[in-house]
Amino acid sequence: MELQLDGHRLLVRGTPVHLPHKEFVILRQLMENAGRVVTRRELLDNAWGPDRTDARNYLEVHIRRLRTKIESNVDQPTRIRTVRGVGYVFDLPQDD
Repeated sequence: MELQLDGHRLLVRGTPVHLPHKEFVILRQLMENAGRVVTRRELLDNAWGPDRTDARNYLEVHIRRLRTKIESNVDQPTRIRTVRGVGYVFDLPQDD
């Protein structure tokens, strides 16, 4: 998997995958912090701004959409994992 910052593109197994702007912003933040839990608040502040307190459901929807694009099994994610009550962590497999 490769996130191309200059073209706002995602390649999954060499295939381009369309990412709307918010999904790109969220995935970029998660990938830049791979292996570390990124809190919901950090993701919300970065994608929607610190004044948006009503965007929590939006975040969950975007995470779900990202998972459908990058995970082999959306119901058992291995790349974007939920840390219950805290946020999400991006795990990059060894072969990527």
